[in-house]
Parts: sequence; structure tokens; C-alpha cells
Amino acid sequence: AEISEAGTGDINGITFFGNGTKILFNKMDDLVLGDPNDSHTDGIQCWATPSKNSSSNVIIRGNWINGPAQSDPAYIHQGIMAEGPESEDGGGAGTGVSTNWLVADNYFKTYGNQCLKFDDIHDVNIMRNIFAGSATKIVETGDFSTDVRYYNDNTLTGSYGSVRVDIIPNA
Repeated sequence: AEISEAGTGDINGITFFGNGTKILFNKMDDLVLGDPNDSHTDGIQCWATPSKNSSSNVIIRGNWINGPAQSDPAYIHQGIMAEGPESEDGGGAGTGVSTNWLVADNYFKTYGNQCLKFDDIHDVNIMRNIFAGSATKIVETGDFSTDVRYYNDNTLTGSYGSVRVDIIPNA
């Protein structure tokens, strides 16, 4: 299904909060119908504000996130945007810890500054994904994230400037 939006906020294929979340085998293909106006489009997003929980023990596996080129206003900015309680990017100030994430076997074709963004997310394993879009970075970590591991069994078919985390041998 495509989403039409009047440009009043984020447009996400999936928004989630809390522990034990499994996002498995979803297809997000050309997510937005028409011009999203001022909305920011992400495939998967979570945050941890006072009204939302931190998110631990998360599995994101086997998903297809495919957007049009950046020249199209409906392009997908990020495959995953995740913010823990200490994030300073507008989605923090909650309680708890966001930790133990697996991002595996997904297809990402996004065109923002980075494909995956983790702010105050800890112990993340990124493996066996296909990155087919174009961005300055594949993975961006900020705002206190630790132990974000990008394994060398990920496949790059797109154009990316850097990974921004250490590349680890296959798991």
C-alpha cells in the first residue's frame, strides 16, 4: 500500500516502540504516493521519548525497503532511523536502554544522508543485507551509540561514501 500525506510530519513504513519487537518480511516499495511535501520518509523508525519506551531485543529481518531515486520528492531518506532515550536528534528524553538489535537479510534502496541511523542504540549486529541505494554513509551512529557492528557479509550494489563503523569479519 502507498501512503498519501499532507506534509505534516514523518512518513514511516513501520513505526514501533518497546522491547521484543520483530519486524519480519515486510515489503515497502515506493512508500509514498505523490509529493510528501515537508514530510520526512523512513522505512522503519522508533524513538524513546517520555511517552514512548526504549526498544531492546529488536529483530529487523528479511524486509524489502525500496524507494525511488533522490530526484523524486517521495524518496525514502533512511531504511532505519532509531533513537534511544539519550538521543539528541528530537526523539530522546525517555527512560531505559535501547540495546540488542539484529538487522539481517534485508534489502535497502534509500537515498538520504545515510541508510541506517542509530542514536543511543547499543549492541547492534548488521549482517547479510543488500544496500542498493546511494548515500554519504551506509551506517551512521551518533548520540552515544556503542557496539554497532557491520559485518563484511553485507552486499553493496549501490553508491556509498563510507560505512562509519568498523567492518567485522563474517559472523
